[in-house]
Amino acid sequence: MNFPELIHKVVDKIKHRDAAARPFCTAVVPAAGSSTRMAGENKQFSTLMGIPVLAHTLRNLENCPVVDEIIVATKSEEIPAVAKLADEYGITKLSKVVMGGASRGESAYLGALACSDRTRLIAVHDGARPLGSSEMIARVIELAAKTGAAVVTVPVKDTIKMMSPEGYIDHTPQRDMLRAAQTPQVFDADILRAAYAKAMEYGIDYTDDCAAVEALGKHIYICDGENTNLKITTPDDLILAQAILEARTC
Repeated sequence: MNFPELIHKVVDKIKHRDAAARPFCTAVVPAAGSSTRMAGENKQFSTLMGIPVLAHTLRNLENCPVVDEIIVATKSEEIPAVAKLADEYGITKLSKVVMGGASRGESAYLGALACSDRTRLIAVHDGARPLGSSEMIARVIELAAKTGAAVVTVPVKDTIKMMSPEGYIDHTPQRDMLRAAQTPQVFDADILRAAYAKAMEYGIDYTDDCAAVEALGKHIYICDGENTNLKITTPDDLILAQAILEARTC
């Protein structure tokens, strides 16, 4: 089956899905990053309010009523630590901790391949996004259940400049048409697996899951994200996330 045929098949499946039947959704959490910008500290196990970043992320997924299963893809040497963390923080929906890949995309793909046979939707959510609310996660999953593909985004605040190879500003895109993509990024399971299979076949390393699915020609629908749904990438992000959590407890 070619990719256009696959997309048409999935769209038809969604149209004829029993409106009362909620599709089984697996959250795949890539958590095998190298943390190169964290001054030697593993961002997944850095703490916020005394709790590891990854534990915050997993608890938000655990508390989301439309997430049925959680799979974490991490470094082989960190599999025991992730399993222990999940047990310590009561992550009962965690079904597997699998070895991740050399890139985020490969980790997402390996997680997608490990999903339950019941899985109809896959929500890929960065392990280093500890502040994304369960309500936001539910909204984007529910949109994907209707459309086959959805992503949380927020409006871009800064004016974006497109740079030329020579280092000068080439042009300025219209800001009101720009959105910053976050996670979860949620897809029909067959579409996501096909998208990453194609990417792996051609050696393409996409920076997010949407880009891989876009390459198949599938429309991805936008759901409002949260400005606080930041990804922990640098030590400054940890400081900001800590401040947000402290403000929430006041």
